Amino acid sequence: MIISIHIGMHCCHESLLLQSLKKNRGLFERENVAFPAPWSYRSLLDNVVKRLEGAAAGDAAQDLVFDTLLQRDDVGRLILTDPNFACVPDYIFRSSMLYDRVGEKTAALRNLFPGHPVELFMSIRNPATFIPDAMKVNNKQRDYGTFMRNTDPASLLWSDVVTRIRDAVPDAPLTVWSDEDTPFVWGQVIREIAGLDPKTEVGGGFDVLEEVLLPEGLTRLQSYLKQHQPQNEMQLRRIIAAFLDKYVREEALETEIELPGWTVKLVEQMTERYEDDLFAIQRIPGVNFLAP
Repeated sequence: MIISIHIGMHCCHESLLLQSLKKNRGLFERENVAFPAPWSYRSLLDNVVKRLEGAAAGDAAQDLVFDTLLQRDDVGRLILTDPNFACVPDYIFRSSMLYDRVGEKTAALRNLFPGHPVELFMSIRNPATFIPDAMKVNNKQRDYGTFMRNTDPASLLWSDVVTRIRDAVPDAPLTVWSDEDTPFVWGQVIREIAGLDPKTEVGGGFDVLEEVLLPEGLTRLQSYLKQHQPQNEMQLRRIIAAFLDKYVREEALETEIELPGWTVKLVEQMTERYEDDLFAIQRIPGVNFLAP
C-alpha cells in the first residue's frame, strides 16, 4: 500500500484541497484509495509519533494506526493530509527559520509506515503574500516581530525547506506546486495525491477557479469545455489562461500588505527571489514539480 502524505504548507489552499478531495470519495472507493477524515487520525498520529520519538513503528503501532484509518482490506493507497504536519502556525518561524523542524517531522511521519512506500506532497507560496496570511492564522495573535523571530523576510527560500525534507526522507518522492499556479494544476494535484491516471476525470478540479473567475466567466468556461473537449492537460491550461485573462476577478490580483518595515521595493525583491527559487526547486533530485 502506498501512503500519500500531504504535509502543507499553511495558507496554500489546504482547506480547499480537503474539500476537493472529499468530492471524489466515490471515485476513490472504486480505485481502492482510502481517504479517512483528518479529524479521525490527527491526535492518534501525533500521539504515536511522540511515543516513538522518531523511531520506526513496530507491528503493534502500525496495526493500531491502520485499524483506525482503514475500513477495508483491499486498499492500494492511503491519503493523509494536515497542514500542521510540519508545525502549527505559531512555530512557522521558530529558531528564525522557515519550518525549521520540517525534516525531523517528515521523517517521523514516514517512520510510521516502514513497510510501505511513502509519497509526499506540498504547496508553496510567494513569501511576500505567505507571511501576511500566515500571521492571520497564528493562533496566539502575536505581533509581527514575535511571529517572525528576527527572521529576515528577504532571505526566505522554499528550496531550503524542500532540501531538508529530501535529506530527511530520501526514499519518499516529493511533489511540489506553487499556490499561485493552482487555477491551472488543481485537477492534476488531486490526481497525483490519489495516484490516479492523468486522464481520469476528477471532481473539484475547478474549485480554485471558482475563487478567481467571475461567475459569468466560469459559466462560459464550463460551456466551452463541453463543446470543445481539450485533448490534453496543456491544451486545457491554455484555455483556462484565456478565460482568466478575460474574466478574472480584479480583487484576486490584489493583495494589501501592511507590515512593519515592508516597502514596495522589499515585496518586489521577495517576489523576484521566489520566482528564481521555483526554478531551483525543480532541479532538486527526487522532486516532481507541477508546473503550469
